[in-house]
Amino acid sequence: MLPTLILVGLASLHTPAPSFANFVFTVPVRIESMTHMTGAPVTCTVLHTSPMSVPVSVGSGLATVPVRDGSFTGNVTVTVVASDARIASYPPTRYSCGLVYTWRNPDGSTYSESHILGERERFYTRITGQEITTATVEAAGDIPSR
Repeated sequence: MLPTLILVGLASLHTPAPSFANFVFTVPVRIESMTHMTGAPVTCTVLHTSPMSVPVSVGSGLATVPVRDGSFTGNVTVTVVASDARIASYPPTRYSCGLVYTWRNPDGSTYSESHILGERERFYTRITGQEITTATVEAAGDIPSR
C-alpha cells in the first residue's frame, strides 16, 4: 500500500496598507499518492474575534490546488477580499486556512460530504482502502494589528 500524505501550512501572510482590503495568503501544500483524489480547494477566512462575541467572518477566499495524479507540492495563493466598511466594523484579528479534498468512490461518484476535522481522513481510508499516514489540513493564527 502506498503511503499518502497531506500537509497544509502557512508560509507567509501579507496584509497590505490600511487603504487596501485584500489579504493574501501563501499556503504551502503537499499531497502525495492520493490516487483517488478528484479535487482539493484551499479556503482562507479572515475573522474578527473578541472575548465578548462569537467570531465574525470579515471575508473569505478560495483557490483550487492543481492536483495531478493524486499529488501536488507547491504554494497556493489565496486572496481574501473584504470591504473597507467590513474591516472598520470588524477589525481582523485571526485567519484560518483549510484544505477540503474530494475523491472518487468505488462506484465512480464523488465523495464530498462535510465532516468535523479529522473525520474525512478516516472516511477516505475506509472507502478507498488507501491509508493517509500524515494529515494536517488546517492552519490558523493571529493577524498582526495595523
